[in-house]
Amino acid sequence: MNYFDDKGILYRNSNNNNGVPILLINNQSKSIEITEHAMKLLKPFGFRSYEIITSYDVFISNLSKYRLSNIEFEKIISSFSNKFGKIIIEKCPIDVNSKNNDILCQKKLVMMSPAFINPFINEIKGELYKNAPKRLIIPPDVAPSIIVRVPIVMKAVFDWVKENKLNLKLDNGAIFGKTKDVENALNLMKVNKPKIPFKAYPIPHGYDINRLALSKKRYYFVNKATKELFVPDTETDENILEYLQQFQNDTQSKTDKTLGNDEIPSVLADEIGCCENPATQSKNPVNIFFKDGTVVSRPICLTCARDAIKYSSLKNLIDQNDEIKIDELLEVSEIIDEFSLYPCTIDTTTQIYWPIIPFCQFMWTLLSSPISSQTARAYFTVIVSIMIHKSPMFVFCPIHPKYLYNASIKKCRCLVEGCNQILCIYCKQWHAKNDKCPAKELLTKVPPGFRKCPNCGQFVEKTSACNHISCSCGKHFCYYCGAGPFNTSDECYDHMSKTENVERSPGRHWEFPPDWYRYIEKPHPVSDDVLNRFFDAYPQFRPV
Repeated sequence: MNYFDDKGILYRNSNNNNGVPILLINNQSKSIEITEHAMKLLKPFGFRSYEIITSYDVFISNLSKYRLSNIEFEKIISSFSNKFGKIIIEKCPIDVNSKNNDILCQKKLVMMSPAFINPFINEIKGELYKNAPKRLIIPPDVAPSIIVRVPIVMKAVFDWVKENKLNLKLDNGAIFGKTKDVENALNLMKVNKPKIPFKAYPIPHGYDINRLALSKKRYYFVNKATKELFVPDTETDENILEYLQQFQNDTQSKTDKTLGNDEIPSVLADEIGCCENPATQSKNPVNIFFKDGTVVSRPICLTCARDAIKYSSLKNLIDQNDEIKIDELLEVSEIIDEFSLYPCTIDTTTQIYWPIIPFCQFMWTLLSSPISSQTARAYFTVIVSIMIHKSPMFVFCPIHPKYLYNASIKKCRCLVEGCNQILCIYCKQWHAKNDKCPAKELLTKVPPGFRKCPNCGQFVEKTSACNHISCSCGKHFCYYCGAGPFNTSDECYDHMSKTENVERSPGRHWEFPPDWYRYIEKPHPVSDDVLNRFFDAYPQFRPV
């Protein structure tokens, strides 16, 4: 039995182990007087004790993005409320008076156990999102994104939906439906595309595309990336060209250079070029900057460029799948002939080749066309691979040169499984991890009379004074036993003063040299034979 009085206290009937009814009281009200009053009223009914419990208010909103009616929303809440049983103390009526336009209604539940709040909320959210309609995203090959939200385009798509009897609906300029229905529509579009009342018109070279994009002609849309003008399919080519005339670039005649037929390489294709098929010309022109300040802007014949790349000196470096043969590339990288659009000559005074063709513009022109994109991608990969493999910023394993590593990493090893090659920090060469390195033996062997700084590895020779050494790298260490590095001199002196060190070798940590220093101790004479043997073993210390 649950009962709420006018003070907001929940009275819940429960039984203890002896079958005696007890009273559970919601702690939303802390009035002891009300509690005592309630006990007096309920004592004749067998209540002997009470317990104050904690309740939690949970508000669940029906958001507009769920696209559920209030009745559908309440059914979902009720089904999950029944699942959690008596943990939910109270179910309040739906509130439809929200001031937030995104909230259609709100349901309040009072829960007793905090342990079930998060699981309950997560299950509710999952069910609401699962039942919420999914939006149909029209693929770009059906309608480019620049026109996909145009009302006449959306209407054409929805007419196609109705013709194919798909269970979708048009709402606020978008098409929604259940997940399965949306997937069915997308699959059907692959074989039976809707007819969109727009057509793409390629923007010719010589027109100011930025001004054109700012124009406000109704149902005219400019895609600057593809340089296409999307217009209604009822527009004639004459009307489109007449409209484009006002955006013709009038600065071209001032900077363009007139070339004769014999001056234009075959790869440069325009109305006076040798390539007659306009379908093979690039949409994006390439600028050629001459030494006298003039600029030539020409489209490229994509087939000529593709064939010139394939049959150049790069042809042996590209396999039948247009993949790069890295091993062969590294062997012949010094004799690679770079593909050129235009014959170049060098200015001997400035060492600059003229004319200049922007590499990135040339790359984009070739990569943006399906005719030459695959071959161009392989070509540029070769050029970039040569540059990267020659760069001092990267190193690579000679066995697996496809994998590059940062040259600033001191301890570098090949990450290919089963390869034990490392870049030796001593000889700066790649070799197997277990191979002996003469440079390592030379540099790591500490000669008699020297200590090696434990921080930077620099050799230090002490001739007098105490065994506290301040290295040039900023660290400190003990010359007698080599302990360190220490950040401060106090830490080093503290080590030298430790009792256990003094007991083992009294006073030695302060001024005595290491035992092996007697080998060439300064007060004793050293023969030439001893010095020669020393310098043969440690040539880095031989006087210049």
